[in-house]
Amino acid sequence: MIAKVILKPRHKEETSYIMKNIVLWLAENNPQSMFNERSLFYWIRESLLELRTALSKKHLQYYMIPDRNLMAANGLTDEQGRLWIATITDMIHEGPNMILRLPMIRQAIISHPEPLLWYNRTRIELEIIVLEVIKSVPPTGCFFTYILHHLDRHGLLNRWAEILADIDEKISYEERPDMNYQAQIENVMCRLLK
Repeated sequence: MIAKVILKPRHKEETSYIMKNIVLWLAENNPQSMFNERSLFYWIRESLLELRTALSKKHLQYYMIPDRNLMAANGLTDEQGRLWIATITDMIHEGPNMILRLPMIRQAIISHPEPLLWYNRTRIELEIIVLEVIKSVPPTGCFFTYILHHLDRHGLLNRWAEILADIDEKISYEERPDMNYQAQIENVMCRLLK
């Protein structure tokens, strides 16, 4: 999507094919455990770095036939190559905000900001509660008991329960039918606090 919408190639098949090859090479050269939902922007960035390198060196091995150079006959002019390299460099420097260059994503965020606002608000509140607990945890003793006692003593236990109830209301149990209720809540809490 980034290549098609932002780089606007003359022949979209070229860029799509090149991007697919880059993704295949990244998947081949990195452990599968590194690919997860939390690392999406990292891999987008890595793909863009690889594309920028391929454009500047005019060399990208074809995944199926490594002796073949996909950049050799792509018909890309030097001017268009420089323009793409500059655009890709700008996107890399933007970090995760690069996704806002995509009209469909930008429109979705503008049209429905509530989930994003809820997520950010909940995450910040949970981080504050966790930091409050961490800064006052004694070096010895039962950690779990101390956390519950600390939350209760400072009136945070009720708020923690409200956040859990709010998460319970928002998550869809159909997404992960293999997980029980408590595991799904813990999964969402962990993802919020990562």
